[in-house]
Amino acid sequence: MRTKALTIELLTEELPPKKLFEIENAFTNSIILNLSNNNVIDNNNITNCYSTPRRLAISFSNILENSPDITKKEKLMPKKIGLTKNNQPTQALIKKLYSKGLDEKDVSRIKIELNEQQEYLIIENSIPGKTIQNIVQETITTTIQNISNQYQSMRYQLQDEVNTVKFIRPARNLLVLFGKELLDISVLGIKSSNETIGHRFMSNSLITIDHANKYEHVLETKGFVIPSFIKRKNYILNELQEKSAQMNSILGNEKELMSLLDEVTATVEYPSVYIGEFDKKFLELPRECLILTMRSHQKYFPLFEKETNNLTNKFLIVSNVYSGKKENIITGNQKVIYPRLSDAKFFYKTDSIVSLDKRVLKLKNVIYHNKIGNQLERVERLRIISKYLAKKLLADSILADRAAMLSKSDLESLMVGEFPELQGIIGSYYAKQNGEPDSIVEALKNQYIHRFDNPITRKNIISAILFLSERIEKLIGLFGIKIYPSGEKDPYGLRRAAIGIINVFEKMVEGKILETNYSNYVDILDLSKLTISLFHKKNIDLEAPQKAVNFIHERYKYQLLNNFNRDIIEAAFAKTPPLHLILKILKTLEVFKTTPKISLYLTTNKRINNFLKQNNQPINSFEEKLIDNEPERILYEDFLITKPILLELLQLGKFSEYLELTESLVYKADDFLNKVTIMTADQRICNNRLFLLSNIRELINNFVDFSYLTHDNNNI
Repeated sequence: MRTKALTIELLTEELPPKKLFEIENAFTNSIILNLSNNNVIDNNNITNCYSTPRRLAISFSNILENSPDITKKEKLMPKKIGLTKNNQPTQALIKKLYSKGLDEKDVSRIKIELNEQQEYLIIENSIPGKTIQNIVQETITTTIQNISNQYQSMRYQLQDEVNTVKFIRPARNLLVLFGKELLDISVLGIKSSNETIGHRFMSNSLITIDHANKYEHVLETKGFVIPSFIKRKNYILNELQEKSAQMNSILGNEKELMSLLDEVTATVEYPSVYIGEFDKKFLELPRECLILTMRSHQKYFPLFEKETNNLTNKFLIVSNVYSGKKENIITGNQKVIYPRLSDAKFFYKTDSIVSLDKRVLKLKNVIYHNKIGNQLERVERLRIISKYLAKKLLADSILADRAAMLSKSDLESLMVGEFPELQGIIGSYYAKQNGEPDSIVEALKNQYIHRFDNPITRKNIISAILFLSERIEKLIGLFGIKIYPSGEKDPYGLRRAAIGIINVFEKMVEGKILETNYSNYVDILDLSKLTISLFHKKNIDLEAPQKAVNFIHERYKYQLLNNFNRDIIEAAFAKTPPLHLILKILKTLEVFKTTPKISLYLTTNKRINNFLKQNNQPINSFEEKLIDNEPERILYEDFLITKPILLELLQLGKFSEYLELTESLVYKADDFLNKVTIMTADQRICNNRLFLLSNIRELINNFVDFSYLTHDNNNI
């Protein structure tokens, strides 16, 4: 069957730049899936995907003209119902054939197949393939519906001023070419054509595409549009690197650079890169303010010194037009950035007149949440939480209190009013100007970071305390007024707060602030209960602490699934261990599960559980005089000797040693269960034995619930 190239392009109003590449993938994946389901994509096909600020497109090199005919088997009825003993059609079969538009002549087409130990009458129908026009019409219609449902879309009126349609942005043109042939397709109130539109400024007129395989070439040469997102991105990156090398500079943070590069690529069709600069006097401003202004507000690429990584007064501009008079473009952009930096300098200088501690009382005018008060009340809670944590972690409570008191002061500054993204960061600059200790300066700067990348030590413990205080206060406060994440929605960043809390505990273990034992640790439930007590508003949900702890545990479990099997995670969390011990317990269990002894542990634990389930009455004592057999006496004596040693090992966090020592108990318990009848007629003896088993189970399962563990290591 013959194949031809196929190109589909949908022209729209400006598409969301931060989602453009994602939308391109959704568009192309949907089209590829639909064409594949119709079996029209040739094995030698090459697919190219495209997206620009106002177009989504895809090209195929080899698409079949029709989908293949399909032979479909249809089960009619059991043979014994449809045919007589002489293999003649019954009235039931003839009636069935008529219902399908067939008659007696079609009996010869019927075949007999064995299905589920019974013979059935089968008829094969040949379904002719669809034309490429019908397939493409269905494909584009389905794709438009999928994207409209997947992304926030708008409903708009068509030119007939009667009908309305729904898509991400209003559609303006549809190009569908199959080789040289124009396919007659209609979607979103638009009929297809063989024309497209070039660059908005350099070629804003209709351009005819005479063949599907010429789409990209014609757009680039006549339309001044580079339709490929990846090609534009690579071109811009190469130009940025060349220009920065010319200035003996670098482009800075790779993650932030690539994020801005994606966004800029989504806003241009024919990019050109130019070098701009601002007055050096603005370098006196905080580095973060300058970078934010250039990257986030103006979409410029700041340049940094190679050796020192210091910010320079040069930046790179990605323009959507190429002009021989580049001075006009450069001058225009420099004129745009100047007033923003001038305002920032004025705000920064004005803010610096008033020290941070004198701004604290003004926070009573800043609402935190209408149900739980203002930022001043929040600061008072943060101070109490921070001092509690400082005491627990053997840190300087005066510094922790001071950091908490100053933490939100910059919310009343002009700089944060103009640049909300700089909360905390600007406060750290003002704190340094006011002569605050370095630990407080760092704490203010780090309070809004997502996580600590380095271990938490005595050097940065104040930062960790403020970080943890801020997140537990937020989590408990919002849970207290019954605000929870829902589905993908989490406007207050509660999931991120929970992950931040987990991160702090892990990093405190790495930095030896917390030892992996049960001494001098922070219990997350106790911390949550303290926090809820600080909210003096009515209608606060007093169950918020437990809900918050459960929420943190669930986030932690989800995170741990990347490295541990589910059964190990559930076995550990069933005993609600302190956050700082979870990783150590999991690693211990992971190793223990690979040992041969695990089988006996699981079996014995299950047998004990089964016996204890049979008894509904509480048993509170053990009478040694009721022991009447050797296995029970041996088990009891081993229990008495082993228990205090095990509890000491547990207190020291020596989990591997704990499991090794319980081995003798498990073997003796197994021997006891094999040789002694537990459920005897004498209730006192029966209760005595059950009480002993209950204590053995408690020791074995002290920091892990063995009932969650499985023999198979592949539990995910």
